[in-house]
Amino acid sequence: MKIIPMANALPKSGTNLLQKLFELMGYKYDRLGIAESLILGKIYPMRQLIRGAKFDKNPLHIGFYSPVAVSSRWLLRRIKRVKRGGYISGHANYSERLNYILEKYKVKVVHIIRDPRDVLVSHAHFFAKKKDYFLYPLFSNLSFEDRIKITLNGGFYEEIGLHLNSFSYALENVLMWKKSNNCLIVKFEDLIGEKGGGSKEKQMETIESILIFLKRKDLLNEIEELADKLYGGTHTFRKGKKETWKEELSTKLKKEIHDSIGNLIIELGYEI
Repeated sequence: MKIIPMANALPKSGTNLLQKLFELMGYKYDRLGIAESLILGKIYPMRQLIRGAKFDKNPLHIGFYSPVAVSSRWLLRRIKRVKRGGYISGHANYSERLNYILEKYKVKVVHIIRDPRDVLVSHAHFFAKKKDYFLYPLFSNLSFEDRIKITLNGGFYEEIGLHLNSFSYALENVLMWKKSNNCLIVKFEDLIGEKGGGSKEKQMETIESILIFLKRKDLLNEIEELADKLYGGTHTFRKGKKETWKEELSTKLKKEIHDSIGNLIIELGYEI
């Protein structure tokens, strides 16, 4: 049976970098993203009607910041329709049930992580400009620092009618993917290579681990070529560098972040 790669991540952690790698490997995006945006955002009523779980006795709850109930029957039908040679994406939190479904239908998850401080910075910049995203009505009227604090602390916001989970809660859910034997966790910083402030050697090692995980040994002789073409050019690309948080966050905000999620930064493999 075909293997379906899935590029998964907390939003603004490098999902599109992974998707570009899959494209370079010859896969085509099947236009399925398992994320809160399956329901939230523009045309919410239609999305809720088609994908929602109103009549599902046992729905799946998808998302890191504001999980939504998605019809398991709809998702199963949609995964079954993924064409041979296709891949999917997601901002999907771990659950035993979702993991079981993905494994059953040969969807292998490559989950990319990134320094949480860079995620906060990228998240604050990007979603204040993306008009079709569910956070836009809230973020577009706030300062950069206030956007960071909202993502960090969570809470209920009348502007969007949603409760947002805290960033620490989201990161804890990222770490839960370590439970899965059907998931390979890679670092954004290891995949960006020299152009993004990383190393070519680490980039090539990471690409090799992805190829082996997805059983694409036919491409092992093309690792250097894949690495050379990978960096930049995706539709959400802004800076694509590591440790930009050091320049963009105030000393006060850095301390607040470290006090809130310092232990999780370390657990994810980063220094504080």
